[in-house]
Amino acid sequence: MTNTRRTRIEQDDEIYISAASIWEAIIKIGLQRIEANPLDLVAGIQGSGFRELSVTAQHTLALHTLPDHYRDPFDRILIAQALSEPLCLYTSDRLLPPYSSTIQLI
Repeated sequence: MTNTRRTRIEQDDEIYISAASIWEAIIKIGLQRIEANPLDLVAGIQGSGFRELSVTAQHTLALHTLPDHYRDPFDRILIAQALSEPLCLYTSDRLLPPYSSTIQLI
């Protein structure tokens, strides 16, 4: 996620990674759906210069107002965070952009 003042990730000064994305990755590692060392994953993120975006009560409240046409809980919290902050959310998931013009396919 990035600040909405720009439209391309390469141009953004600050890039955020949601704690929810790390949580989802750790779950997938545990289920052996992706292969990675959780400690290396977190260390890589911390060393990347990305800023961590915690999940807040404001973000979870925003879930209440989201249309219910997409049910993946991790994607829904990312959408709620992007709309609440506001931030651009870059994704490869074609089901997410209908939520907002700030959600962009990459």
